[in-house]
Amino acid sequence: MSLDNELDFVAGKSPIKLFELISLKMIEMTVEESIIYSRQKNNHDFEISMDEMKQYLRILFCSGYHVLPQKKMYWKNASGIGTLISNKAMPKNRYF
Repeated sequence: MSLDNELDFVAGKSPIKLFELISLKMIEMTVEESIIYSRQKNNHDFEISMDEMKQYLRILFCSGYHVLPQKKMYWKNASGIGTLISNKAMPKNRYF
């Protein structure tokens, strides 16, 4: 990308909007590379969407903030243990 194109890309955009645009591109690339990797490992049934990847990343970010001894505990329904974000974002079996 040339300097002129880069300036056009950022012109008039807030820092938050630029972060959103860059983040979306990074997530898109992660989805594409995840599918390529799964094919290289002979898992031709694996698919993941942008929305699923966003949910997966949300779970990772939240698990860094709300730390539990075991990953599977994020899907527990017991009071004070699990998180609603994990339960609603993605089924436990899909995450693992």
